[in-house]
Amino acid sequence: MEIMGLAVIVILLTLGSLFVIQFVVLKPQSEIKKTFTQTQTAANTLTALLRTSTGCKGTTIIGLLDDCAKHPSSDTNNRICCLNSDSADPCVSEPPPPGKTVNGKDSCAKASELIEDILTNSLQNYGISNYEFRIINEDYYQPIDPIRAGECLQSKESKQAYFRTSAGVVTIYLDVC
Repeated sequence: MEIMGLAVIVILLTLGSLFVIQFVVLKPQSEIKKTFTQTQTAANTLTALLRTSTGCKGTTIIGLLDDCAKHPSSDTNNRICCLNSDSADPCVSEPPPPGKTVNGKDSCAKASELIEDILTNSLQNYGISNYEFRIINEDYYQPIDPIRAGECLQSKESKQAYFRTSAGVVTIYLDVC
């Protein structure tokens, strides 16, 4: 009787091992490669994006985001103003009304515009059409609205970057799906 019990235990362990081999060890390589590629693409894109020069007073995107995070929406007058030409037009923090053009954008508007343009162009080259970019500070204030393309219906790979401002630590997220 004891031998019969040991035989059942051995059979159950063998079946368990076969399932582990089937679903863990023999996982299709394409799934592993896709996940790795998405993770690396998110990390590299976020790093390159934050170091990109903006053409606005010698700042990078991280400089614009830093300025934007330091000056909340109630303090738009103290933000960096990025002018498209030598103009006396005031800076704006929101898109202009239809039919009206403006020459200047504040740091938040300029950063948002550049980030959306760069993400759209660079991630689509890698075949990634679903992503989300968002920025949150310690108080859960979002200096710029999240930038999204598509929906994440499957698993997503997320990368974060952190930087300190006088307003506290700001976290930047890039999720690719």
